Amino acid sequence: LEQMNSGNLDVAFAAVTPIVYKCMAGEEFKILATAASSTGMVALAARKDMGIQKLSDMRGKRIGLVRQTSGEYFFDTLRVLNRIPRDAVSVEDQTVESMATGLMDGSLDMVSTWEPQLQTLRGNLTNKLGLFYGDGLYTFTWNMVTLPRTIDRRPVDLEKFMDVLFQAADIIEADPAAV
Repeated sequence: LEQMNSGNLDVAFAAVTPIVYKCMAGEEFKILATAASSTGMVALAARKDMGIQKLSDMRGKRIGLVRQTSGEYFFDTLRVLNRIPRDAVSVEDQTVESMATGLMDGSLDMVSTWEPQLQTLRGNLTNKLGLFYGDGLYTFTWNMVTLPRTIDRRPVDLEKFMDVLFQAADIIEADPAAV
């Protein structure tokens, strides 16, 4: 979203949470389409060898997340549902990359992250990794967004872009093995 706001992109893809935070800060976006949604895209990933077998074990642990993202919202939702006060954990603002590194090197006990980082963690931590998905509590959506000025300036180009994306989706759905 930052790259789009700075004029480097005309279209960006983002989850709902960062869009909401930006809108609350006074920025304006238009959602052109939702490209995907999933209840299994975001999870709390924890080190079982650091004593986290269930969500209530996060008390006193170091939790990595990227602020103002779906990961933060997901973490807080599961934390509140499990009656864990925010001050009972040490929340550390991270980058997407530093979360995975921190969990793998043991400097973090748990992270709130999403695919493809979850797959990276599965591959590197195997039997040390515990994943908490929230069992349908959160639906992650991946949205194509633009700025109102881009719609005003390039409506025909945006329509062509959307048409190409729909054509590509039709091809993939018709014969997924061929792609």
